[in-house]
Amino acid sequence: MYQVYCNDRILFDGKTEELLLGNASLELEIGKTGSFEFTIYPTHPNYEAVVPMANVTVSRNYETIYGGRVITIKYGFYNEKQVSCEGDLAFLLDSVIEPHNYEGSFASYFDFILDKHNAQVEAKKQFLHGSVTVADFYPFTVDDKEYRTSFDTLNSRMVEDTSSHLSVRYENGNKYLDLLSVHADVTNVSGQTIELGKNLLDINREFDGAKVFTAIIPLGAKIEGTDERLNIKDVNSGVPYFVNQTAAALYGKIYRTVIFDNITNPYTLLTAASEYLAENYTGETSIEITAADLSGIDYTIDFFRLGQWVKVNVGHHFDYETQTFLIKKLTINLLSPAATKIVIGEVKKGLSEAIVGISNSVNSIEVPEAVQPYVMESGTTGIWKWKKFSDNTCEFFGKIPIFAYEITTALGGWYRGVNIYDATAYAYPFTMTEAPAVNITFQTRNGLAAIAWVFSEDADTAQKYLPQCFLIRPVTGSGINGNINIIGKGKLA
Repeated sequence: MYQVYCNDRILFDGKTEELLLGNASLELEIGKTGSFEFTIYPTHPNYEAVVPMANVTVSRNYETIYGGRVITIKYGFYNEKQVSCEGDLAFLLDSVIEPHNYEGSFASYFDFILDKHNAQVEAKKQFLHGSVTVADFYPFTVDDKEYRTSFDTLNSRMVEDTSSHLSVRYENGNKYLDLLSVHADVTNVSGQTIELGKNLLDINREFDGAKVFTAIIPLGAKIEGTDERLNIKDVNSGVPYFVNQTAAALYGKIYRTVIFDNITNPYTLLTAASEYLAENYTGETSIEITAADLSGIDYTIDFFRLGQWVKVNVGHHFDYETQTFLIKKLTINLLSPAATKIVIGEVKKGLSEAIVGISNSVNSIEVPEAVQPYVMESGTTGIWKWKKFSDNTCEFFGKIPIFAYEITTALGGWYRGVNIYDATAYAYPFTMTEAPAVNITFQTRNGLAAIAWVFSEDADTAQKYLPQCFLIRPVTGSGINGNINIIGKGKLA
């Protein structure tokens, strides 16, 4: 059952005769602001509450699933209001980020921009700091010489290079802004499946050969003082490109140049390139499935949620195999919930987006053949998010929180704190042939400090466990909070 409120006054509850709306349709899409359209008649008791820029929320069983504001009102012959709303994510279009230079961690830049936004807008447009499920890395640098909205800044500097999306989360009366990796939570699977002969209404698939590419030449940020960009030669056997051999076997070698403008580390660039290629090489541009949401007629059945994965078994369309897809778009008819329409797989780009994609790509580049490592497997173990590559190497990323840390022990002209954890507190996610290469940074919340780490002199310990760390600074300090961020790369045993 759905409910609609406007400035805390109820417009629709699905059961009260006088609280009815016409043509009430909610559209939710990953990374987009979302929209809600409805018609309200003069006989409605709260007709006058619907005014331009009024706050509107949609709830499912009294839990908020959408928040937004009224942006257009058209009046019909009977003075009915035909109302269009945009989602809360559009609040990020109301603030502007000035030209700035930034160097720090990826996750900290998200906090940096969100703080700038919150400082400019009124309380109802502010967001609490939510989750960042994209693997953090350092250094992350930005040299922005233009004025951009907060929405454009986050999308151009963070979202586009990381296969992630912005999402508004409503929880316990609060509104959070999250930055979520597309594949961050593959265990979040809907309890409702889509099956031929059960709830599948229609299916459309499209293949576009113009979108196919099987190899990329990744370029990072510009090298200081030059017009040249970072490449992956030094960490990729001396060649600047990366080939997905599985895709090349299917479609042949088709190259693209892809720029990751904020990446300054070649290992990070290589990882981003392999992920980008794995997720974007296919010409399967859209799979649109229209399915009945059976929760509308049976409350014991789980309803579809945006960002969830859903199991699909549609007979001959997928060779009679069950496959799992991400729900990227939901269109909900509040007056007929069972007619929910969902889009899975890749959402088809609009014409303007497609033109940009074509103009920014290189159709074909003649380069010699080489077999480059690609991501074979990824997952999470303890604090680690990890990837295994086809050349038997691995990369791993971790975050360790620090609370109320004290720096009081004299160390020459500086001061140091105690070891943050025991020597064998954090084992690496895999057994490796030798101690991996690691980079450790400190992301502070309330006290500046540098981090130092010491590898164990015992080769076996250094090969299995994270080196011990402690913080140092020129003056004493207490109550320091923050995160230890770790990036590592090694050779699998």
